[in-house]
Amino acid sequence: MKRIAALNLLLLLLGGIAGCDRTTSLDGEEPGAGRCSIAALKAESRGEATPLRREITVQGVVTANDRYGEFTRQIVLEDATGGIVVGLEAAELYRRYPVGMRLTLFCNGLTLYDYGGRFELVADPAGPYGPTGIRADDFARHLHPAAGTGAAPLPTLRRIDELNAEAIDMFVRLEGVRFLDAGASWCERDPETGRALTTEHTIVDRAGHTLTVRAPSTLRYADEMIPAGEGALCGIVGCFAGRYSLRVADHSIDFGE
Repeated sequence: MKRIAALNLLLLLLGGIAGCDRTTSLDGEEPGAGRCSIAALKAESRGEATPLRREITVQGVVTANDRYGEFTRQIVLEDATGGIVVGLEAAELYRRYPVGMRLTLFCNGLTLYDYGGRFELVADPAGPYGPTGIRADDFARHLHPAAGTGAAPLPTLRRIDELNAEAIDMFVRLEGVRFLDAGASWCERDPETGRALTTEHTIVDRAGHTLTVRAPSTLRYADEMIPAGEGALCGIVGCFAGRYSLRVADHSIDFGE
């Protein structure tokens, strides 16, 4: 995989704008739908859980899903202003919402959930096992895919020391990094049950900056070995209480031989 440019040129074509416009409608939408950039949507937050009770729509490109078990019951949507996680209560989301698909998201009736500085759109922030995503019966109401599947999105090239609040949930590429535990499995196994466990790894760049890479227990490549040497990772930037991390997206691990 070669060095690649930012998403901005592609995503600017999607019409990412700085604020909400209640008089502008997207192609194929009912007139009057309030169009927002993802950054403006996040700015609606008024605490841990903010119910959205008016017409707000955002449009972007799917940059991550559950194809390799990296984002179970979630997709990540990004426009020119940033990214956001969307919780969806279904499996095999990659079949419905493949990476590169252009989506319009209708937010009225959803909740903007702030989990330690990282935002997610959910249906119920107080579900029995944590925030509950949009039910499958409501997908058609809230998610409107554009016809066809677009080209694979291009990650933004970033350095570890450049990660900041604006980068949260962005699709980025980190080059010139290496793992401190090369040769280990992506996920450790519980010694009693044999089940995969969510496991954290650490990468370091040439300047000595480090970053946590989170490998969820649902990874389909949980037993693959962490690569040795220097290479690049493409993934979604996470954050909790000011601590940044990365979750690999679409198995984008480019370490060569």
